[in-house]
Amino acid sequence: MDKIIIKNKGKIIESLNDLTIYDVNYNTLQVPVHVLCNDERYVIHPVFQRHFVWNKEQKSELIKSILRGMPIPNIYTYLEHDSDKELVIDGQQRLTTIKKFINDKLKLSGPKNDNLTGFDFFMLPDNLKNRIMNYKLSITQINNLNNERILFDIYRRFNSGATKLSPQELRHCVCQGKFNSLIQELAKYEPFKKCFETKEIDRMEKEEYILRFFTLYEDFGNYHANMNDVLNKYAEKKMDMNSLSDEMFTVQTKDIVLKFKKSVDMCVAVFGNNAFKNCDNKNRAHKINYKSLSKSVYDMQMLGFADFDSDLIIRHKDNIKQRYEHLVLNDENMRPFYKKASKKATIFRINEWKKEIAQIVNL
Repeated sequence: MDKIIIKNKGKIIESLNDLTIYDVNYNTLQVPVHVLCNDERYVIHPVFQRHFVWNKEQKSELIKSILRGMPIPNIYTYLEHDSDKELVIDGQQRLTTIKKFINDKLKLSGPKNDNLTGFDFFMLPDNLKNRIMNYKLSITQINNLNNERILFDIYRRFNSGATKLSPQELRHCVCQGKFNSLIQELAKYEPFKKCFETKEIDRMEKEEYILRFFTLYEDFGNYHANMNDVLNKYAEKKMDMNSLSDEMFTVQTKDIVLKFKKSVDMCVAVFGNNAFKNCDNKNRAHKINYKSLSKSVYDMQMLGFADFDSDLIIRHKDNIKQRYEHLVLNDENMRPFYKKASKKATIFRINEWKKEIAQIVNL
């Protein structure tokens, strides 16, 4: 491979990459909505895509733009070499919104003086329905990528603006493979999933919580205050497992998966619907009040239960909950939402909580 030499103000820069791999071929097509939304060749949710993150206003404004005959941004797809599928690498939010609307799963919101506010697809007169179904979307089709990592790079660059990728959405894009797929599957674990049901928009928080547990349980010695960096390094390291057979991968991840599920079950058994939530007693009656989900609370509760027998936790669940509430409300150093997130403070809280559980279950 020839080196690419770049001269800039007397300096010679030797590129670290072969820039020719970015010399992509593409063409632009005009595809009516009714064709694109019903053609199984178009994969709107490829594995590297994030979840749907648009709010009601964003969705409604897109549909109103189409109804008014206004242009909307291009949709970008990638034509797979070994199939006739086209993966949507930019435009998932737009296409999902359009499909939701024409399938009567979206009602337009907005100001009361907007004539379109309150309408769903089937309430529209036929001429407006036809306007949507025949609206032509501009599809830019990329068809000659010779390296899959370029696909992820293109996706990452497209999503650097608008609704910015969350750290976990970016990890999901870049760290593809068996371990990432395992996390996606565990995010469907019903007791865990229920803890997040109040979240209106899914920014892959469930997946990040799972990754936090795996990382802290297996790699706690490398923890530091920049948790995103810790999670990134752990996720990248786990990409090495892609070389394992499916059987060997299952064997090597069996224990940590069981630890995760057991810890979730114990958190729900002890704290019920308040698992993973902050608590305080600052109301007038000094009644304990559980609030929003907290990653620090999750870390402490999950790691606290991970190595204890389930039957012992269930037997002493009331005492455990009472002790937990007493500690986090009265001891500043034990509060999971305490501002200090240093390695020393985090290790102290989790280890002290384990000691408290051990004292209770061994009574």
